[in-house]
Amino acid sequence: MAKSSDPLTHSTLDPGLFAEAVQIIRGAKSIGLACHVNPDGDALGSMLGMYWALMADGIGERVPIHLSFPAPLVANGGLRYLPGLDVCELPGDFPKNLDVAMTFDAASPDRLAELEPRILAAQQVIVVDHHVTNPGFGTLNLIDPKAAATGVVVARLIEALGVDFAPDMATCVYTALVHDTGSFQYPNTTAHDFDLAGKLVRAGADMAMVAKNMQREMPLSYIEFCAEKLADVKLDEESGLVSLFVTKDDLTRHGLDFEAAEGLLYMLRRVKEARVACLIKEREYGHESGQHHAHKKGVKVSLRSRGDIDVAAIAGQLGGGGHKAAAGFSAKSADEVLSALKSLLGAAESSDETQEGTS
Repeated sequence: MAKSSDPLTHSTLDPGLFAEAVQIIRGAKSIGLACHVNPDGDALGSMLGMYWALMADGIGERVPIHLSFPAPLVANGGLRYLPGLDVCELPGDFPKNLDVAMTFDAASPDRLAELEPRILAAQQVIVVDHHVTNPGFGTLNLIDPKAAATGVVVARLIEALGVDFAPDMATCVYTALVHDTGSFQYPNTTAHDFDLAGKLVRAGADMAMVAKNMQREMPLSYIEFCAEKLADVKLDEESGLVSLFVTKDDLTRHGLDFEAAEGLLYMLRRVKEARVACLIKEREYGHESGQHHAHKKGVKVSLRSRGDIDVAAIAGQLGGGGHKAAAGFSAKSADEVLSALKSLLGAAESSDETQEGTS
């Protein structure tokens, strides 16, 4: 079992911030943990890892701890193995008058969707995140843009709590780390992340279980869906934008859910001629941002870059955010998205050429 005295990970944040967070948490009369809408492995793994740390510290025996996320887990079936999911509450059951609320991997408050007003009503809001676009909406912000995953920041906070990593806790944080480093393949991965992964595995993280669920089995209908949609991939050679639009009918016809389309994005980002990969998915407009406009149709856009283009900056100009190599936003139509992206990519290329000419 890894001891809290071991140096778990590197953080660019002031150690005093973690000490302050521990003080707030230990003085709380009630605690709520929440992550962003349609949570991924980093969001759920970070939140549940923190839950197990609070339980290990004995805080759960003294005060009530509530957990929730604004999305049905059915869209993330591959994360059902995470220990602690059974204690999560529906958003409607999440308390409105918390003493301390903690958010995980939510780059902005609207990413909390229907949980947003309940979180922001807490006396203290601790934001734990690694998105460079996060405005810092908490009363205390543990936001480290240089961290490969929010789970890395959580590991540092667990270290500050002084508890030992046990198997369930380690499995959750390991899931967060593996998810947002792309199984340690993304360029945001550092030597510190490998050190942390080793400590988590030695503490009992179920590495085999995480690997198995990240490489989920898929029905034949998914292969047929991919074969059909890959024929529709478009490459705009002038801007270097490779794009694909997936409609709700595409998914329904093959009996698949919304998240099934994400697998196509990993193929798009491998196109040699592409500077930026763009996956556009038709869905309810405003659902993800908590704007409650579910009656309006729109699209969700996911962007990926190999690193030379800052897609977080581009997404930010279109109302979204994320990381330099991975970002997203919502819009009203696919045509609107493609027009805006081509224009912004053209402007980015012109800026690059200007800087090269003056250097």
